[in-house]
Amino acid sequence: MRAPALLLTLLACAPPDGEPSADTGPDASLADAVDPRTYLPIEDQAVRASVLVRGVRPSVQEIRAVRADPDRLPALVDRWLQEPGFGRTVRAVHDDALHMRSIDLVYPPAGPVAKATLQQMGAALAEEPLALIEHVVTSGQPYSAIVTSDRTVLDRRAAQIWSHHTYDPQGPDVQVVGWTDGRPAAGILSTNALWARHRSAGSNHHRGRAELVADALLCESFLGRDVPITGDVDLADEDAVAEALDHRPECVGCHQALDPLAAHLWTVHPEYTPAAVGVAYLGGCRQPFLELCYPFNPVRPAYELGRKLLQLRGPGYYGQASATLGDVGAALAADPRFARCAVQRLWSYAAQVPLDEVPFEVVAPLQQDFEASGLDYRALVRAVALHPDFRALDASRPEVADRIPGPLVVRPWQHAATIAQLTGFAFEVDVDLFRCRLPGLDLFCQGITDVATDATFGFRAITGGTDGARVLSPTHTPTPLKLLFAEALAEEAAAHVVARDLAQVDGALLGLVDRATEDEATVRAQLVELHAGVLAEVVPPDDEAIDATWTLWSTVRARTGDTRVAWRATLSALLQAPRLGIH
Repeated sequence: MRAPALLLTLLACAPPDGEPSADTGPDASLADAVDPRTYLPIEDQAVRASVLVRGVRPSVQEIRAVRADPDRLPALVDRWLQEPGFGRTVRAVHDDALHMRSIDLVYPPAGPVAKATLQQMGAALAEEPLALIEHVVTSGQPYSAIVTSDRTVLDRRAAQIWSHHTYDPQGPDVQVVGWTDGRPAAGILSTNALWARHRSAGSNHHRGRAELVADALLCESFLGRDVPITGDVDLADEDAVAEALDHRPECVGCHQALDPLAAHLWTVHPEYTPAAVGVAYLGGCRQPFLELCYPFNPVRPAYELGRKLLQLRGPGYYGQASATLGDVGAALAADPRFARCAVQRLWSYAAQVPLDEVPFEVVAPLQQDFEASGLDYRALVRAVALHPDFRALDASRPEVADRIPGPLVVRPWQHAATIAQLTGFAFEVDVDLFRCRLPGLDLFCQGITDVATDATFGFRAITGGTDGARVLSPTHTPTPLKLLFAEALAEEAAAHVVARDLAQVDGALLGLVDRATEDEATVRAQLVELHAGVLAEVVPPDDEAIDATWTLWSTVRARTGDTRVAWRATLSALLQAPRLGIH
């Protein structure tokens, strides 16, 4: 059962009568004089900032704190930047660019990792570059270290997959390590997993990898260039293609920059695929497959001989002399486009707008402040979370109104994290049943899977996320499948809470509900707490929203005679309210 008034009411953002809210943030006193913006209510500003910074909504106490004193929001943002959820946000922002969490990036469990599940193998590979970026940001290093660091981050299984590093088998599961094979310090560009995900097949000659560098780190995609293509080159003829790349103006225009960038990557194995690793083990890990058995090293300077034999362009960085990936990392760090791209990608992620639609008027001052901070990414996230346009509802001037995001839809991982924070429930499934628990049958086990955030079974994609391989752009609109999944997640979470006793559940609902009471005044008081805790909606017991929820609770209680069922229906309705999915 549902409360119609609760579920059909969209996010209430505007102050009454369209007037600016009294609690509009630091520049509220200037609103009537110079500021054309109308701001979200302070509770919704807090929700928007919290979801951006750490992926979950504010607690009841935090909502009441900013409601009592709007000037406390910056201090709350500073505190949220120190929480683990901020690291998850950093990874999510960069995965939108790097597409590491791919359903195709799962190496077979074999050799030293034979007992690992597919979930563990996927995480060992997908998270390495993202974890390094998180480490750089959360440890206070300049953001440029993501392309200049001589470190990487490996878990125990990744350390068994790759060779030539300083991982300590006696230490913790996840460690910051260095390489021992002499590879140049280039941050994520020196990680093995990045190039395991982004391969270079056939005669591509690492150009796809160079395109990733240009697109992800400079926001300057070669594929996005406006180049006329005549279509009269036989792409099946390598000699004809080579001739065109050297002499046809429309080809040279891109390849004179693309190919020298790609030339730096000839020291990396072009295509160390999961299938190749499987073939190596089926072949008994003998030559010529030995180099693809764990632990292996895909970085070999000798591979560069292939580029020289093919007489391809030598290495260079957009006309600058360079020789190694370390030179590329240093050039990227000094390139103004690098800082600008970081700002563009963060605003695109936060405001849910395409990268090429991020307003210059937003990017320019943020980039200036970002550079002035010494490329402190935490300061950049803080600036975005508190940016007037990000906190605004509308503006009286069109040039400002066009920069203001509309209602923002939570991403799959944010939705799941919020439900887990409120109820202690994670939508995990075990598809292996008994097969992986019997001797001899414990091969290729999937492992425990969080279907709300994992792409393996498609739920992350159908709920608005990506799968890292074929669905590469998130969906920021409500869809029927997204709403159906939200309903199922809410009902399962509500049942979990009731089953564990509402008075003892771990999470923000702790102590908000006494399931035994039937007294209307007491129930209404508890519903007030739930509206604040779940929906960031601070209302009195006689508010119409509480009336609707009380009607739902009392109707279910009257029909079933069971307060547990009444609370389960009420919680389910609250957890799938539109306000929980829109901020």
